[in-house]
Amino acid sequence: MKKSLQISGITILILFILLLLLYFGYLIKWHWLSTKNLTLLHKEAPALVDRGYTYRDLNKNCQLDIYEDSRVSVEDRIEDLVSQMQLEEKAGLMFANFLAMEKDGDLLEIPSLLNYFSMITESTSTTILQKKINHVQNLEETSALTFAIWHNKLQKLAERTRLGIPVTVISNPKNKNKATPITHTKQEWASTWPSPLGFAATRDTNLVRAYGDIIRQEYLAKGIRIAQHPIANSALDVPEQSIGSTFGEDTTWATLLTKAYISGLQGDVISAHSIASQVKYYPKAKHQHDELDAQSIYSAGQLNRLNSFTNQLAPFKEGALKANATQVMAYNSGKQEINEGRGQHFDIATVKEIFRDSLNFGGVVATHWGALSATEGGGSDQASKKEQIKKALAAGYDLFCGEYCTNHVVELVEEGVITENRIDASVRRILRDKFRLGLFDNPYVDIKKIYISPAFVAKGREAQRKSLVLLKNEHNILPLSADKKIWIKGIEKEALLKKHPNVVANKEDADVIIQKLQTTTPSPLAHSVLEKIINYGKQCFEEHEYEEIIKHTHEKPTITIFNVQNHPVQAKINEASKAVIADFECEDDIILELIFGTFNPSGKLPLTISASINKDEENNIQDSPYNEVTPTLYPYGHGLTF
Repeated sequence: MKKSLQISGITILILFILLLLLYFGYLIKWHWLSTKNLTLLHKEAPALVDRGYTYRDLNKNCQLDIYEDSRVSVEDRIEDLVSQMQLEEKAGLMFANFLAMEKDGDLLEIPSLLNYFSMITESTSTTILQKKINHVQNLEETSALTFAIWHNKLQKLAERTRLGIPVTVISNPKNKNKATPITHTKQEWASTWPSPLGFAATRDTNLVRAYGDIIRQEYLAKGIRIAQHPIANSALDVPEQSIGSTFGEDTTWATLLTKAYISGLQGDVISAHSIASQVKYYPKAKHQHDELDAQSIYSAGQLNRLNSFTNQLAPFKEGALKANATQVMAYNSGKQEINEGRGQHFDIATVKEIFRDSLNFGGVVATHWGALSATEGGGSDQASKKEQIKKALAAGYDLFCGEYCTNHVVELVEEGVITENRIDASVRRILRDKFRLGLFDNPYVDIKKIYISPAFVAKGREAQRKSLVLLKNEHNILPLSADKKIWIKGIEKEALLKKHPNVVANKEDADVIIQKLQTTTPSPLAHSVLEKIINYGKQCFEEHEYEEIIKHTHEKPTITIFNVQNHPVQAKINEASKAVIADFECEDDIILELIFGTFNPSGKLPLTISASINKDEENNIQDSPYNEVTPTLYPYGHGLTF
């Protein structure tokens, strides 16, 4: 036994040493690559004066070029810059990817074992200088000041490229109470709001426009210029894990709220004071068979039924486009029943012929993150990335998100497969937004103006209160009397103890149980770490989870809060509970305010809650507005008051 332990210890030690050697080997390689990349830097762009006009000499030629002159029309500036760009620079402009950063806001060059995000991204110099990628997203949780410092350093690096084209920083939502790894980071510098599904519960377009305007101001202060939101699709037209980011299952409200939100973000016209909206997910992000996500590899080849295509188009046609959305992102990679069953990213019928030609959309069309990667099921035929890019360009796409393969665009042109004129068309669309956003004239932010606005925070809390929906209130148990002894689960105890000292440690001593439940768990079919982190479609708890919840729900009068992120199916828990509240990612203390009667609930349910899951493929819950074909627990629009 002792000898066996010694052998195991020696084996572990050898493996540890080998891992260290491997890591140090990579450190040497990373340092060498960084040094090599930095040789591509040019000098900084000086501020020069030409006949009384001060401009940034971005290409460092000591003369005023048309693209450097803010007095010239945007179209003329675009043409001048395109004429000066090399093919590699055009290709880089058509890609977006993630960037990591140092904790103090420095640009990250050498990955750190203490920063997982840095280990899965390229260095800053490789991304910006070698790949010439010109759109980046930073998912790390930082202070506002640190983010702004990082942003300015990034723009200074971009300024030192050959033509000084500024980087566009893009972002997923950062104002959620609950962060989702990889996709949505919660920032302490931002005001906190309910999920879009919660906004649908308020049915308040003025509030949503105010939300967009506040996000605009918070993003501008940090340097974020493209918001990869909102999701315009109704809740019936997205995979389950995206439902919480929609404006509910009613297409009319999805249209109105989409328009209000984009108007708040962009303003009436795109300018240096705007945040460009990259609205999602045109044209079809349909829920797949067996509760599977359309983007995932295990759903490749499944069909998207297009029986509601015209209805689904309304939030884009009457909402996003009426609000002058500048960009749009597509999503799924399953087959369509039209256009010979090709994957959506290759689908000329839905992207080019309908969206570009019929709806006359002249803005940027982007792929979903990682959509071209074969490991993500980037197309029903599992074509190579190069082949996928060729088909996507033919379909009318401009921006490839989550990819580094800029070389494929260059190769396709050099091989004569794609014309440089086709590339120029995408480059013009992308540059148009950069110029209109004022990035060429001043991409930097004033770090002295970084602060958290109490008014913005208060408005976010107001929205959270309006979003909460009281689903059930048996025998008027709510509002709860302050003298009740309470046992809580799933809520931060500190938030409750501050106002309600009658919290007991033992369930047996309680008069009432308050439990907050998440309504989803990772799909057992998840193939990757990403799929395990991001929920891929479960609507109900597993049996062993139910047993534990039901047990204590029957022991005492119980108030249940469902954190609603999809179409939850929780009939047993609902029946056992005395009161039920639908929560849309609100802060715990606000939920407790409702429970103890500080305010009267006013939210209305933005989707249907079913009593059971209908496994009949043709009668899938997502094919029927207001769930007309399965037993309903709570109908769309349900909501009680005190």
